[in-house]
Amino acid sequence: MVKKEATIDNAVFIDGLTIIPVVAVSLDHLLFNNFATVYGFKEPVAFIIVSPAGKRAFRITGEEVSIEQLVEECPEIKEMLQRF
Repeated sequence: MVKKEATIDNAVFIDGLTIIPVVAVSLDHLLFNNFATVYGFKEPVAFIIVSPAGKRAFRITGEEVSIEQLVEECPEIKEMLQRF
């Protein structure tokens, strides 16, 4: 069974810009006889740039995406953006 969800990672602050990474976290497990294996990984899927000029979001491929679309995928983004 694979459990996958989008979440935000630690924000990075650089020269007046704030970069908020959005990552997909996946967890899975395998049961075989008396053995169990659990593994997980985290991969970047998007990022949000907050600057004095505004807020913009991009997929990891470079494609611009609306912040509202990212909020649908990861509701905690809305709370994070209210701080900025």
